Amino acid sequence: MQDSILQKFLDAGMLNIGEGDEKFEALQSASEDLSKILEERKSEVIRCTLVAVDPKIPSSDPTLGEIETVVKGHWKTLRNLFPDTPRRLLQIVALDAIYSAGIRNPQIASITWLTGTSYLPFSALETERRLYTDLFLHLGNIAEERAIEEWASHSENTPLNFPSFPESLPNLEGAAVDIDELTKGMFAAAGPADNTGQPIQNRNPNWPSGNNPWVQEFGTRAAKAIATSINSSNSIQIDNISKNLAQVYSEYSSSFNTAINALIEKMRMKTSVDATRTALLWWKEALYSPSTRRGYRSFKPEIAAFIMAYDLHEQVPVYCPQAVEFFLREAVQEVVGTSEPVYISKILDELRSEGDLGEIKKGLSTRSNEDARIPMLDLAENILAGSAITNEQGSTIIGVDKNAKISLKDWSAWIFRDLQARRQTNMQG
Repeated sequence: MQDSILQKFLDAGMLNIGEGDEKFEALQSASEDLSKILEERKSEVIRCTLVAVDPKIPSSDPTLGEIETVVKGHWKTLRNLFPDTPRRLLQIVALDAIYSAGIRNPQIASITWLTGTSYLPFSALETERRLYTDLFLHLGNIAEERAIEEWASHSENTPLNFPSFPESLPNLEGAAVDIDELTKGMFAAAGPADNTGQPIQNRNPNWPSGNNPWVQEFGTRAAKAIATSINSSNSIQIDNISKNLAQVYSEYSSSFNTAINALIEKMRMKTSVDATRTALLWWKEALYSPSTRRGYRSFKPEIAAFIMAYDLHEQVPVYCPQAVEFFLREAVQEVVGTSEPVYISKILDELRSEGDLGEIKKGLSTRSNEDARIPMLDLAENILAGSAITNEQGSTIIGVDKNAKISLKDWSAWIFRDLQARRQTNMQG
């Protein structure tokens, strides 16, 4: 998807803003501002997504008002062209912002995919459905890549590159004997003065005519001069070699330690992933709920589907490949024994009748804004917590007709996605 969402809707004739590039540019600027807000406050991504995918969203929805405020920051005369709340325009700006933020940040892509992909089949979209589908698929692919990176790839037998020790050492500079110093030393060994007759420091007090005394002095002093020159050049050479070897060893040691740490982390992640997969297989075979300490078949099917989503969510990492959702569907299918869809109103009714959910009850969240659009998970939790929300009210606040039908395995996957999305909004990154 190379073009912006705004451009795609404009080209498709679904964004009516009149003539002139300045209005389009204002919407682009507003979208960019909104995308930055979403990156800073990821909890807003869920609400923004739910509002963006529902063509029947009430004009009074507070999220629409927040989006309009951002747009007015760049388009002061917005209400001159749109006396009523421009829902479609604001939704398209929201979509563009979500998409822009999502392609920059896999976490936002994942939250958007998890939130929107469940709701999309129930949205009253018409000609624009293809654009929405493409957007969610693109963000879903980004999310899947992140999940595979953190889940699946660690268990693959991918080769690990260890550094090779250099085949040859760096070029070493030779250290020559200092001829001048050696010459001075030999002069001093040969006699009391140099070839100009000037006295020499540490000189031989005898001339060669001194015979035995001269030989003794010359031999001692000449040997010392030669040894001193050779030792000095050797010292320079050894120091040069030591420095080069130390650099080679340091670089190799650093690369080797990095490779070892990567291997240890790879083994740790592989062990963790394999342990998780093993535990999930055991969970699926046992069909036992660790949160309620009861078998899933002891619950009504609608309740079992909810609990299974919750229990799976508690056992898996933050990012999971989509295969995990299908794993959940198969487990739910085994418990409920049917793929026939049921009315959403029936699911909500069964939630009202259930009182014993063990640990799940302790973590239930409740709505704080009666006018804001909420996910399916929030509605389910409110009902389980004893809220007096009716099915009609529930339909309004989630934007899904209570008479719509869904299979219990798909509903369970919906709850699982919402749980994962909520978890990701609370993460840094």
